Amino acid sequence: MLAKKYAQAYLNTVGSSFTMQDRTQLLRALDFLKKNKRAVFLMKFPLLKRDVKMKGYDLFFKRYDLPSSLLQLVDLLIKHNRGIYLMDVLRQIVMLFEKEHDMHLFTVSSSHKLDREQRVQTEKFLAKRVSGTILYTYTVDPDLIAGMRMQSNTLMWEFSIKQQLRAIAQKVQ
Repeated sequence: MLAKKYAQAYLNTVGSSFTMQDRTQLLRALDFLKKNKRAVFLMKFPLLKRDVKMKGYDLFFKRYDLPSSLLQLVDLLIKHNRGIYLMDVLRQIVMLFEKEHDMHLFTVSSSHKLDREQRVQTEKFLAKRVSGTILYTYTVDPDLIAGMRMQSNTLMWEFSIKQQLRAIAQKVQ
């Protein structure tokens, strides 16, 4: 809850200067931090001085071309001994930005790699059913056997053999 409040305050402060490109870069940075937990641990280490942490964050933010306003937010969190919330605050910034801009992230899983025409048809299907901006990630999931699943945080459509087998299994039980 506190992370969401910091994120909302940040977005209220920076307004429209936080862009889609900033969101994309922030997602890349978060992905790195998720995969490299040691980096996060070191920055949370209580014996590490604030100026040392800020130099590390400054280098990291430059590497990922993140807005300097985010570095000011990090400094604020560290000053108030709330650095442990940083990852959650950054995730909340992304989520609130996406909500504010009516963005929906869909993972489209299919039993095989979709060709261009199949992707176009999938995108048309979702565009008819979902308002706002839709962002797609395509993956191959052989467990579907045949067919596809389109899933966001709140919606899902599945048309696959796996789904049909689940439905049959439920009826049999």
